[in-house]
Amino acid sequence: MNEQGARRVVLVRAIETADTGHQVLSEDDRKYASRSARELAAWQASDSKSAVTQDLFLQQRSEQILKRLAERTPAFAAFQKRALGLPGFWAALPLLALFAGALLDRIADPHRVDLLSAPLLFIVGWNLLMYVVLLVWALIPRRKTGLAGQGLLRRLSVGKAVTPRKLPAPLAA
Repeated sequence: MNEQGARRVVLVRAIETADTGHQVLSEDDRKYASRSARELAAWQASDSKSAVTQDLFLQQRSEQILKRLAERTPAFAAFQKRALGLPGFWAALPLLALFAGALLDRIADPHRVDLLSAPLLFIVGWNLLMYVVLLVWALIPRRKTGLAGQGLLRRLSVGKAVTPRKLPAPLAA
């Protein structure tokens, strides 16, 4: 199972766990997804002349459920199609860290800790700046909510990239 398939399986599991009242996915939807996923997994396994694995079944089932949810809820379809960030940046980040470490090793003296060295002051300043940004971000009121209150932890953890507002209640919680 690749990373994208695993993400879909975990998303479906989270949806099914949160939807205890079957408001988003009815029992018939779940049974239909399991039945069709079993058939699709068997068909794909027979094409590749291999055994049906649980990974293949779970991937097919998650695809069926996500398609059903995307048909019913346009906001969920938009959520599902979102980009995962900057893939090139995440691939280049270790190399960037290597070059930054080599550069800082040349600037600073490796045998002595200088509390007024530029790299150390930069790190301390950056950390202080981030603390201030997080504090201001938490205390600035949103349009309909007051100051930091009930959603403080949620706002600090996901920031302004919260889920779309037009999702059904179990998906938006």
